[in-house]
Amino acid sequence: MEMDRCWELIESVRAGVDTSWEELDDVLGAALTARLAELPPDEIVAFELRFSELQDQVSADRTLTAACLIFNGCGDDSFTDFCAGMVGLGRSWHERVVADPDNLADHPLVRGIVDGLVDHHALLMEFFQASAYRAYKQVTGDDDFWDAVEEADEREDPSSDDPAGPSSSDLRLPRLAALFPESREYIVGQ
Repeated sequence: MEMDRCWELIESVRAGVDTSWEELDDVLGAALTARLAELPPDEIVAFELRFSELQDQVSADRTLTAACLIFNGCGDDSFTDFCAGMVGLGRSWHERVVADPDNLADHPLVRGIVDGLVDHHALLMEFFQASAYRAYKQVTGDDDFWDAVEEADEREDPSSDDPAGPSSSDLRLPRLAALFPESREYIVGQ
């Protein structure tokens, strides 16, 4: 599956969602599961590989810093759910976060968190992240999804163009730090 096709699927379910930020994970997760369940199992597995790539694109140190600011700390599982949330925000916002996680300071959901109108956990999208797994199980009746993903991943040619990690001076997120002053201790070098 090409990355554009993965985004088409994500954006198609996002377009059909009219809900509050609080319910976003559940509604997007259910909609994506239903949409993926229309595909053959090998395409569901291919979707998962692309979805994982999208999560990996935002799993840099600066994004972890952003999550720590928003949540006043962030564990591994929460960070994985947060990265899924960055995908769940849609392609445009995903690209903005990849370019600079400090752009999250402009997102309406983050502004809602700052204003106390939205629970900060709304950015954790565990249910959305598990959509491919649930769709695969629904279509096949099998619980071997992760084996199928691993096999498909081994068949693909992994990229060796991993960018260098950010330097500590790159970890500053001044706009997010200003929005979440109680979490400033998580900013390296501040």
